[in-house]
Amino acid sequence: MKTFVVSLALIALLALGMNQQDAPPQRGASVPPVAALAVADATADESAPPDNFEESAAQPITRRARSFDAFLYAPASAHGAGSLQVVIALHGIGGDGRGFAAPLIKAADRYGWLVVAPTLQYRDWRDPAIVAEEEANNCQRLLSTIEGLPALTGLNLKPKIDLFGFSRGAQFAHRFAILYPERVARAAVVAAGSYTLPYRAMDVQGDGQRVKVGFPYGVGDMSKIGGRPINRTRLRDVLFWVGVGSADNAAADVPRAWDPYVGRTRVERAREFVNALQGTGVQTTLQVYAGAGHELTPPDGQTGAGVSCR
Repeated sequence: MKTFVVSLALIALLALGMNQQDAPPQRGASVPPVAALAVADATADESAPPDNFEESAAQPITRRARSFDAFLYAPASAHGAGSLQVVIALHGIGGDGRGFAAPLIKAADRYGWLVVAPTLQYRDWRDPAIVAEEEANNCQRLLSTIEGLPALTGLNLKPKIDLFGFSRGAQFAHRFAILYPERVARAAVVAAGSYTLPYRAMDVQGDGQRVKVGFPYGVGDMSKIGGRPINRTRLRDVLFWVGVGSADNAAADVPRAWDPYVGRTRVERAREFVNALQGTGVQTTLQVYAGAGHELTPPDGQTGAGVSCR
């Protein structure tokens, strides 16, 4: 039976990736209540001032945006804490934003995060044509969500986001980072079932002939998806962390269409993706958790064995 245990290691990843300029704000001995926002999917004006954003209220506040339904969470002291780091949390199939974000709340209080967790209605993730269409649309919607956050919350936010995605959410997370690297500081990608490689062309058949690799397998036609080719220079500024369980290796659990590009299992695919990023000059770490299946696992030092690829 598959389990989904939230990992403190992944929470720590985002914190440890911060440099000194990203240090958490100073707080008092007591942790005050937090403010939670529920963002509804609609088309109302996002420019209205956030006059009902309560710093110390725990009850949700419903605001209208033209992007995702999303759960937002900020520390109660957010307005006086300096710039907050936006952390986008992307759940897998069958999940929801609020539930997936819940284990991040203590870290948000400690490190000064604005957690944004959309609730996503995924379609058939095994069909490449559907994935390509859905991912292009989702990336645009997430971009709209991110751009609306300052006006929606009234908070001072850091210009680049962190991404944390699990399973189908990990697929979405890494593709957004590839398409919009100038918007992303760090991406934690866990147990993705398929990947988009940062290649325009590759030798797919092993015959020495390089052929164009289109989305969602590669980036040979990203201009059709995002209106522009990928920015490799900016992509090299993004820090990637890729996690997978060593037992998450059943070929039947992932779609066959990606086999020629990234291998037959989640483990093979994670390694291939990390190698591809590394070859492109992107700083990437691979964490393989010994004995873990398709789950978020305990932190390193308990059951994990880390492999660093730089």
